[in-house]
Amino acid sequence: MGVARRRVAAAVRGWRLGLAEDRLDDLRLLTSELVTNALAGSGAACAVCVRWTGARVRVEVTDASRQRPRAQAPGAEDESGRGLLLVEALAVAWGTEPHPAGKVVWFEIEPHPAGASARVPANGAEPVLPGRISRPLRATA
Repeated sequence: MGVARRRVAAAVRGWRLGLAEDRLDDLRLLTSELVTNALAGSGAACAVCVRWTGARVRVEVTDASRQRPRAQAPGAEDESGRGLLLVEALAVAWGTEPHPAGKVVWFEIEPHPAGASARVPANGAEPVLPGRISRPLRATA
């Protein structure tokens, strides 16, 4: 998860969007949550892609499981189950989409208004962890 967090944050910093450090912290945290869910839920590798939509930073995590995650209210004694609650609280939007390999879970955050001009890849997307989702049991995070 650490590699995914660092690579996503580095890609977004390189685009010079003017994200404040607290938004970069949110970006890292939410990336970690989705990657953790993907690895735990699928038992296989996942792929992470970050893109600039023109208004928001979007992180997509693709894994081999077709089961869609859903936010739940964990009990006070539960040790897990709070990740998607964090995603709901900190992201502008999030969701899931079917994918030929399984599913994509994504979230979007907005930079603070004082953004600078963006330098983004021509296609608007940058794979940061090109996992091998076609080969089960090999985690890439």
